[in-house]
Amino acid sequence: MAKISELPNSATPLTGEETFPIVQLGVTKKAQISDIKITVDTELSETSENPVQNKVVTAAFDKVDIALSRLSEDSNLKDFVHVTTLTTTQEVSSVECNFNFNVLGNYKREILVNLVVPPPTQSLAYITAEIECVNGSKPYFISCGGDGSGVVIKPDTGLNFCGGFRIFLDTPYVACLTWGGLSKSTSPYGTMSHVGYGTRKLSGDNVTNRFKKLTLRASGGTSILLPIGTKVEVYAR
Repeated sequence: MAKISELPNSATPLTGEETFPIVQLGVTKKAQISDIKITVDTELSETSENPVQNKVVTAAFDKVDIALSRLSEDSNLKDFVHVTTLTTTQEVSSVECNFNFNVLGNYKREILVNLVVPPPTQSLAYITAEIECVNGSKPYFISCGGDGSGVVIKPDTGLNFCGGFRIFLDTPYVACLTWGGLSKSTSPYGTMSHVGYGTRKLSGDNVTNRFKKLTLRASGGTSILLPIGTKVEVYAR
């Protein structure tokens, strides 16, 4: 059996006649390289002990992520009322949603904003969510960076930024939970790599501290535009 020091130089093409020690069923044997064959499975199995193709594993994880996203969506939307769904047909710097919660006793205290942002033409650093109240206050919050580098999405990656904002109004404070991650998925739910939280203090009372308008803006990076196909879903309760 050849020693390591006797193995051919890596720069020398192998002929298939070289011998190497291999272990099978706990027994070390001598085998030629041409005799070493590895079976790589093309599907997942509960019984096979062979390695499996990377793309097969990735596809399986994608299916799990989609399933988790649907479960999370069903849970998060409970008791919320759909306000609007907006999809950009061109690059824009911002999108707006006006609220009409003027019926006495029907004031909404919580806003849920779901975002799916496809890859832009240029890198996009983050998205701000500005909430304008009836009294003129305009607190804003910043989205989480999808890849941890402060850049939400980059061109030519095939990855969407999926996430959103959940904004709570409890006078004299407004608080926001924001989440996001880069994914091939088109759902803003599921396992997110980044979660953030922030609060702002407002002036006014329960009557004037009411949601009036939501503005989402692109910011940072080399682009200040939301790409075509950006989808925004807004819910309230």
